[in-house]
Amino acid sequence: MSNAGDGNPGSEITRRRFLGLGAAAVGGALTSAGWASGGVQSGTPPGNAPESPVTRIDTADLVGVETPEVRIAFERKHGRLVSLYNRLTNDEYLKEPQKDGNPFRVYTNFIRPFELGDDPADMARTALDPASCHLAAIEFGDDPNLPGLGLTYRDEAQHWQMHLGVKPSDGGSSEWTLEVFNIGTDAGSVIVDFPHFDRGWLGQVRQKNLATVLEQAGHIALAMDHPGGVYGNGGHWSMQWHCIFDPDSGSALGLIIEDPDVRNKQLREGCPSIRMITFPEHRLLPEERLSLPPVQLLLYRGDWRHTAREYRKWFALAFQPLEPPEWARRSDSYTGGWFGKRGGASMPGATEMDSFRDLVRVYRATPIDNQEFAFHDRGCQFPVSPPGVEPPRYVHTTGDNILREDLGGPDALRDGVAAVHRLGFHFTFYVEGYIVHETSELARDGRAARWSVMHKNGTITGNYTSQGFYHMCPGCVEWQDHLAGACSRLIRETGADGLRLDSLGFYYLPCYNPAHKHPHPFVYNDGLRQLVDKVSRAVRAANPNAVITTEAPVDFLASYAHGALNSMCPRDIPPMRVALANYHPVLYGTAGAVWGSLSGYIGGTSGGMDINWRCARFPVDEAVVWGEVEDDPVASEKRMICRLFRGSDHWALVGARVDSDEPYLLPRGLDGQPTLGLDAARGTAQVRARGIASEVESAIAVDVETLQAQPVAVERDGDDLLLSTESRWFVAILRKRGCRPLASFGEVPAVPVGEVLPIRLRVVSPHEGKGPLTATLSAPGLGIHQEVRVPGTSEIHIPKDTPPGRYMVTLSGPSVLGHKRFVEVRPSA
Repeated sequence: MSNAGDGNPGSEITRRRFLGLGAAAVGGALTSAGWASGGVQSGTPPGNAPESPVTRIDTADLVGVETPEVRIAFERKHGRLVSLYNRLTNDEYLKEPQKDGNPFRVYTNFIRPFELGDDPADMARTALDPASCHLAAIEFGDDPNLPGLGLTYRDEAQHWQMHLGVKPSDGGSSEWTLEVFNIGTDAGSVIVDFPHFDRGWLGQVRQKNLATVLEQAGHIALAMDHPGGVYGNGGHWSMQWHCIFDPDSGSALGLIIEDPDVRNKQLREGCPSIRMITFPEHRLLPEERLSLPPVQLLLYRGDWRHTAREYRKWFALAFQPLEPPEWARRSDSYTGGWFGKRGGASMPGATEMDSFRDLVRVYRATPIDNQEFAFHDRGCQFPVSPPGVEPPRYVHTTGDNILREDLGGPDALRDGVAAVHRLGFHFTFYVEGYIVHETSELARDGRAARWSVMHKNGTITGNYTSQGFYHMCPGCVEWQDHLAGACSRLIRETGADGLRLDSLGFYYLPCYNPAHKHPHPFVYNDGLRQLVDKVSRAVRAANPNAVITTEAPVDFLASYAHGALNSMCPRDIPPMRVALANYHPVLYGTAGAVWGSLSGYIGGTSGGMDINWRCARFPVDEAVVWGEVEDDPVASEKRMICRLFRGSDHWALVGARVDSDEPYLLPRGLDGQPTLGLDAARGTAQVRARGIASEVESAIAVDVETLQAQPVAVERDGDDLLLSTESRWFVAILRKRGCRPLASFGEVPAVPVGEVLPIRLRVVSPHEGKGPLTATLSAPGLGIHQEVRVPGTSEIHIPKDTPPGRYMVTLSGPSVLGHKRFVEVRPSA
């Protein structure tokens, strides 16, 4: 190559304008742009636009880029990354850069094929990083506003060339790109770590660094205790971002992997290293190249939330999350239950009934909006009891998903679901998306075995084999089509409002089954996307307003599903609540209403405190569940945890005095269930919400335990808002100017059938308009839906044929913040 580094040690290093990813053709000439060297210069060419906030570092020893927030520098000889400096906190992330070849590592010459769980460092004869290569070219970009840096590396064997691009932007962010070229004469395979940051931590004491642990909806923990995991397994790593931060110095480092194609990757993180590992091996012919997903690097002052919010922006554009139906946006509760035949053999804890038509009794007794039921499959009619095994095993699903005849089949369940709808509630199917039982038709005719995940040794065993199940491969087209057809049929037959695909989201399994014709064994994420997409399309074709969820949340499923179950109980708000918009996990009912109130997700149990929380949050439900999450207000009491959610004309400030001092993940009891509850201690706590005082006109606080609502005095300290509370659990409505007034009809007493319930409608908060307001008073289960004036009076007549139970009553409308209560209808005396 003329006029450029020829690949030999000591050859001339040229500078050229950075035109984009891999600006130089493989093996082509590296032309010179002729910028002067030496010193730290403006990022714009001489004589061009005014000086940019990005400057380039170009000295005898270093090259790099610098902004008011960050400095990114590489040593000149090999191109090793030697500085990631946060100028806002005066903190150098790379504490020992001289020992390492950051920011990438390319593994090649493998001793054996990759298997899941392998560290490529243990299976490659050669590991290439900047320390083991030489720098063939330096490129400075010619964008006058955001000049970038490009570095081209070559290995000594002249087989591999790596092109690294770094382009800073505002706020301490920079986009990093990497391409790997085969410049040799023979084909070769590579696995790449990108980024690869080693010997780095924030602040002075690495043991104090915290990190996002994105298991399910996520939590925060010590970075040194976080092992990472495979992306796509919701029990390991559910979103393509990561953040470490240091509370003492305020320094934070965030990574966003901008990969809409959901390629296979694994995060290995333990502080002092962060590695994003691609897998499996990628085979490159001569002159072929591999482009890694771009990485957005963020250096700033703060915690993990800034990274989460930046991910939210990228994700919404890259994945176009599925919009939830309107009823799901208003839904206030979700829980699961089991069908059982009265007088027959049924799973302990199942709701026994004579027919699916009895389903409505469950909702009258426990008025939870959206209840999910398992044991609907006809294979669940009798327990499976192998010889010598006691007690019998109850099969919650076979995989056939044929509605059980002993409870009346499809016609009876359609009637039951219709009765649930008349109460204003919803019904969801439990459908297993992973396992098929040996008693199913699918197993008896051989389809289950053919569709199973197969190990490398040819076996098809799995974690549920001892319980008689086969384990389906989501990449098997036949299984995809069967499941989509079965789910669509269930919705058409019954008029159900949706379904949850159990197990999906919790696994990443290689599959070596030749019947599936996979291009390689590591197609789990692609198969999972195809499977959930097919089910989602089929179900929504049968019912356009159906909701689809899975068991564990994984972000890429947001294009096809509305959410997933989640069982983590973090002290901080779940990172997924901040990082994703429309995709919402729902809580296992056992997590409890207190944690649910602090998570910004819907939950649901039949307990009284859950009912209270659903009533208390009703006026601000849109803000709590769907609004933007602000930084947490700070309380004077250590055990008082507060959240702040932004609505259209108000903020919802939720606070609870919890019974735990655990700093990260709240503890579980001996039965494995969360023990989070309210602290027994009482007293006055002062809460400070930062940066909103100038916009808040007045406040109303609702005590969740008593459901008493009253105005609360607020103070202002600069632009911080201060309020005091004696409640252990509350939601405060911080009203902006022009906020809709809070309407109410107070508490409702129990009422016998055939009686009349008087309703006194009033305005709790200041009302700037003239004359009464118009709202809708609704009690679907009692046949009430009427326009009313507030303030005013109304009546609810309880028909004589009304079955006893609890019925939802709401007051709502676009001109008011509404009110919800549950009235208990009793038998007549």
